[in-house]
Formats: sequence, C-alpha cells, structure tokens
Amino acid sequence: MWHGGSRASWPVRFIYVVSFVLIDFAALLYQDHREKDETQKEDVFRSLCIACVCLAAALIAGRVIYKAYAAYCGHSSYATLGDGFLCLVIEAVFAGLYLFILKSHKRKTAVLVLMCAQLVATSVICFATNKENATVFSSEYLEAANNAGKSVTTDIKDFERIKNTDYKIDHIDYALVMGQEAISNYWHVINPDLQPNFAALGYSINWTQLLDAGGTIFSDTLLHIQYDLSYRNLPESMYSLCENVEGYNGDQIGLYKNNLELPFAIGTDTYELSAGSDLFSTQNSLFSAITGSNETLIRDVTGELDTTDLIYETNVTGGRKVLYFYGTNNTDLQETITVNGQEVYIPNSDSSENTSYPVDFGNGLICLGSFENESVSVEFNGEADLSQLHIGWLDYDLLTGAVKEIQDQNPKITTLKQKNSGVKLKLDNVTKSNVFLPISYDKGWSCKVNGKKVEIGSIDGMLSIPVEQGSDNIVLKYHPSGRTLGLIISLITLLICVAGRYLFKKGIVKQDQKTEGVLGSIAYDIYGVVYALFIALLFIVPILCYLRQILVLIQS
Repeated sequence: MWHGGSRASWPVRFIYVVSFVLIDFAALLYQDHREKDETQKEDVFRSLCIACVCLAAALIAGRVIYKAYAAYCGHSSYATLGDGFLCLVIEAVFAGLYLFILKSHKRKTAVLVLMCAQLVATSVICFATNKENATVFSSEYLEAANNAGKSVTTDIKDFERIKNTDYKIDHIDYALVMGQEAISNYWHVINPDLQPNFAALGYSINWTQLLDAGGTIFSDTLLHIQYDLSYRNLPESMYSLCENVEGYNGDQIGLYKNNLELPFAIGTDTYELSAGSDLFSTQNSLFSAITGSNETLIRDVTGELDTTDLIYETNVTGGRKVLYFYGTNNTDLQETITVNGQEVYIPNSDSSENTSYPVDFGNGLICLGSFENESVSVEFNGEADLSQLHIGWLDYDLLTGAVKEIQDQNPKITTLKQKNSGVKLKLDNVTKSNVFLPISYDKGWSCKVNGKKVEIGSIDGMLSIPVEQGSDNIVLKYHPSGRTLGLIISLITLLICVAGRYLFKKGIVKQDQKTEGVLGSIAYDIYGVVYALFIALLFIVPILCYLRQILVLIQS
C-alpha cells in the first residue's frame, strides 16, 4: 500500500523497503530493551519525554523536508536529477548521523529520534504531497471509480464486461473498485502472454498494465464488453445510453450499452489461431475464425493517404462504416489527428483532453468515428512518416449481420455458472468442432467435455474447446502454476516441524546447546545473504541504474 501511494519517480518508490526495515529495527530494539529491563520499574515520565522528542523531531523534519522538496522541485536541476537525488542525499545524511551516534555514544534514544525523523522525511518525498501531478494512484480517481460503482443502477450481469473508454475514471483497477468485470488490470500476476495477445487486438498496454482503451466494436462484442463508460457522447448507431453515473467532484459519466451482443460460447471450426503484427489483419482473421465468413471486416485504406500532406478524404457509401486508426510511431514522433476539422481525443492517464498519439494509456486502436452517406476528411499532423500510420474501415453492417447469424445458428447455452476456480456450462445443438470462449488462455486451465479431458486450444489468446456434436457438458477448472509444488513444500515443512517436536518431547533427540548454536548461526547467515540479495535487487540496483542515467544526462 505504501508503494502504491508513492508519486515519486523510480527508484524512490522503493524507499519504503528501508523505512519498513527501520520500523522493524525499532521494534526489535524496544523488545530487547524491555527484556533486559523487566526487573526495573518503567519510568513513565521518561517515556513520555522521549515520545514528545520523537514527535517534535518528526514534525520538524517533515516541515523542513517539505519546504526543501518544494524548492527543489521548482529548481531547474530537478528535471535532470529527479526525486532520487534528494532522497539519496537525505539517506546519506542520516546514514552519517547513525554511524556517528552508534560509534561514539551508542545512545538508543538518539537512534529512535533519528528513525522518526528519517521515516517522516522519506515519506514526504514518497508521497510528494506538494505535487498536483495526476497519476493512476491519485485519490480523486479512486473516488471517481467508487462513486461510479455506487451510483450505477443498470443491472450488469455475470460474464458481462465493462470498459473505461476515455479514462475519465483514471484508475486501471476501476472495475475492481466498482465490483464489475473488465480486461483492464494492474495486478502484476497475470500471464505474461496476456498483454501481447490483447495488444494484437488493438488494446493499449503500458509496462505491466493491461488497459481496455482501444480495440474495435467487433473485439469488444466478442470479449463480452457490453458496457462502456465515457465522458463524451458515443455514436447512437453503435451504443445506447443507459444512464449517467457520478464520477469525481460531480462529473457525470455516461454508461452506454453496446448495441451488439454475441453469445458467451460460440461454435467454430477453428482450434488454433495466432495473432499477427498487423492489427487490422488480426481482427480480420479472428472475424473469419468466429463467423466462418471469407468477407473482409476491416478494409485497410492506408494506401489512399495523400503522401505529401498526410490527408485522407473519401465519401462513405454502401452502409455504415467505422473508421479506426493505429500507429507504430513512438512518443518521440507523436501525431495529432483531425476528422472533419474536429480534433480526436486520445485516452491518457493525466488528461482527458489529450490529442497526441501515442501516449502511455492510448497506444492501441483509436476509433475516429462512425459514418454513413457522408464525406470524411482525416488529417495527420506530427513527426511520424506514412509507413507508421494505418487507417481502416470496419463494415458495421457486415458485423451486424454476422452477429445475427451467430445468434440464430449458435448452440443453445442452457447452463452457465461461474465458480471460484472455473466455469461450468452446458450446450445443446452443437454443430461445430470447437467452442470459442472469451476467457484468457493459460496453461493452468484444464477442461472436461462430457467427463472426458480435452486439450484446450488458443484463438488469439482466448480459449478454444474441442467439443462433440449434440449436447456437451463443459467444465473448466483453473490451477495456478506452482500451487502443487507449494503445497508439497508446505506439507514437508509441516511434517518436519511436527516430527521434530515429537522427537524432542519423547527424548529421542536431546537438545544440545552447541548444535543449536551452530544450526542457528547457519540459519542466520543464510537469512542474512538472502535479505542482502533482496535489498540489492530491489533497491541498490535501481539506485545504481539511476545514477548511471544521471551521469549520462549530465555528460550529454
């Protein structure tokens, strides 16, 4: 929680490791002091005086560092040195004071006072209370997600996902706060294949964050994303406004329902399908696998861009079309986009008014609008070249017809239950060789169809279950990797402890202080080495990388 609350830059966000070690150190010192002085009467007045001194030291240190940090953030060197420099200076100063006290005076009271001051000083930098920068950890976004969850009256059913379209509720785990399901998460425990699989479908990713901004109306419908939260109006041809929910500070955010809906389980003759690097081709291949159609869902019109001015103009005919864009340019070569003279807003973490592409939270597919029987003009302005820009038309009428055909011909779902470790469903009138489920593929999944174990396939990172024609009872169970080994290790450890206790109690093995001392020393050394490695990997290595980066910046 301390790390999550940090607004400071890397590696300062790991400073909580040192702070918590100091807290543990203080607790051990206090315990040691109480054990040695059990026979002495506790001096209440002295304890109160020490507590007052500690409190005063904490308040003074906090105020001084707060002022110093505010001044430092306003200095020109802050852009180069960052939060890490001031933090390292503080740690170096306190390290010197600790060495001086422990070497010359060895006064535990002075050490305690210093610990309180250091804890507050490092906390001021970690939480950066003087900064107004917007991040995913900001309390106002957490409040927005909480308000939205409490104000929603629409009945969102199990297996129906929700989507944060423009990140007005800027919280990656907003769905968890709202009590809903979404593909967006920041859990750090997801399968490493999950991010690239969703990125191939045009959803945004950032570090270990998986976002639900991006994708197309087809992939949203396929993944059972039935509801969209959006601060701006969504096309009435594609969405229906259910209600306005409350965000932060009175913001009204629209909750829209996708006009298209596919069954949770879809019959298909495709068992395996891998995503490609081209987002439009990946969507087309997935559309073909799900529908069995050879028609092209998204027509790439990048070649029709004016190579000089990077302008695309056309007249939309032949039904409703949805225009999508994505780029392979990086943040050093950002683009702005206008459609019929209107700027296109790109989802981002620090501003709902951002118009630059790409950004951290907006680097996937971007919907440029829904059009029918009208002229469209798209203009790109920026540093990217033509080879990095891609635009394509999604045939919405073709998608609507395919959805209706699937609804008419798909197996009937008579049972669909979600359990703690899996899913149970029953299908009737199965005619295809496989069933597609919008559940992320993972090796931990196991499946039985009509009591027989089957091998699960992957369609663009989603589950594909081999089935039999007619009726099928499908039972999916998830077993996390490492759980079996963890249980074995835990049981062996428990048996050793119980056996040791029994042998000592019966006198079969006698206690030997010399043996205990040797074993204790070995255990202490092993723990010390492991702890040192932990601190080195989590704190010292990032500091060295930070210093190297600073040196490179100074030299350049």
